[in-house]
Amino acid sequence: MARVLLDSSVWVSFFTKEDVNHKLAVGILREIFSVQNTIIIPNLVLCETLNVSYRIKPDPVYYATLRTKIKKLEPIVTVVAAGKDFWLEFAPSEMPNVNLKTSDAIVYSYVKFFHIEEFRSFDKQLEKRVAHLGVSTE
Repeated sequence: MARVLLDSSVWVSFFTKEDVNHKLAVGILREIFSVQNTIIIPNLVLCETLNVSYRIKPDPVYYATLRTKIKKLEPIVTVVAAGKDFWLEFAPSEMPNVNLKTSDAIVYSYVKFFHIEEFRSFDKQLEKRVAHLGVSTE
């Protein structure tokens, strides 16, 4: 069992049937669920997923349904909060090519802090940076 982190781009595509990457995201989650991996979703990634999803479809009923779907993913998916220890270790100076936007730099740091073994994103720049940590991105 591997500890897997999915970027918000994968979650948004998974929950948005009209998204160009929806089928790919469904395939990624099926693959991960089939081998009983532990999926970690940091609170920032969850907030980003909910925010982007609401911008795509600003419907309160859809939003409530989305939140219910996310809750039903537990215990397969574990929501984690980054506390004081994470923020004290957050070090952009240790990141290769520090040209990551803030949310991506935080996700990169989540991968290190939570000892993630597999990372998936549709953001190829972020995926490439995470791969430098020796984390599987395939």
